[in-house]
Amino acid sequence: MPMKPKTAFATFDGAAAQAFLYERADKRLRPLPGFPMSGPKKPEFSYPPGRMFSPSDGRRSSAEPPSDHEKLIERDFVAEVARRLDGLREKKAFGKLIVAAGPRALGFWRDVAPTALAAIVDKELASDFATMDSNALLPHVEKAFLG
Repeated sequence: MPMKPKTAFATFDGAAAQAFLYERADKRLRPLPGFPMSGPKKPEFSYPPGRMFSPSDGRRSSAEPPSDHEKLIERDFVAEVARRLDGLREKKAFGKLIVAAGPRALGFWRDVAPTALAAIVDKELASDFATMDSNALLPHVEKAFLG
């Protein structure tokens, strides 16, 4: 009789990530190898806005948008989370995945997740549980698994 694939639950934001296998019989969350993860602390950025163009002959002026270094740091962290989860998927640590992340981190996830990993995502939740301890997280995980 074929076994049901294991389902993992991953939650992250731009600076913290947790991933678990949910053991329904024991009502326990077992952390996946390499988790929890924490990203770099966001430094205080004080950078000028993008370049401004203001011609002196009455033509329209314009401005380039500034780079958002905070978003770049968060995107890199989410990419690292995706790489780590993909490595575990390749080792058959799980066969399905439920992802819970804040809206911005979820958008980065959709951009950077490898195709094979994205294909096994069962559910995406726009909720940030990344900093919750496992006891507080358990009811949210149960709700995600049960539908």
